[in-house]
Amino acid sequence: VSGEIQQLKTADNLVLLDIHYRNYGRIVGRGGENVRRLEETHGVMMTLVQNQKALQFYNLKISGGSPAKRRAAAQEVIEGLPVTIECSNVDLRQLRHLKMRSSEAEFFVSVRRPMSRDEKLQLSGQINDCRKAFDLLVNGRDSRPSPK
Repeated sequence: VSGEIQQLKTADNLVLLDIHYRNYGRIVGRGGENVRRLEETHGVMMTLVQNQKALQFYNLKISGGSPAKRRAAAQEVIEGLPVTIECSNVDLRQLRHLKMRSSEAEFFVSVRRPMSRDEKLQLSGQINDCRKAFDLLVNGRDSRPSPK
């Protein structure tokens, strides 16, 4: 449901295109702490520039470092953005209200059960959390590592 973030790669840069303005603060962080952390961790420079054609979107330019470091920084940004996923081919009879509630609490996702046959089960949250909640809801498996 949420649009996939498009990437434009050049020899010296990686640009994440059309990031919605609502995610600006999530990427930058309080006082720029997220951007600074990503720059230091991956040895890159990051610049958010408002898209002049569509003002509600930003482009994130990642430069410096190696192509692998730019990809790693981009992946970390993408994984931190919220998504909404529609789950097709889910047998709703197997989903229990209790399992849905525990998935929401454990994985910090929102689960929206369809109200009609035309709608699909929706999970909203960070992509990795949605994957884990889906695995628990549909397959009954908890994909988190067990505590030692």
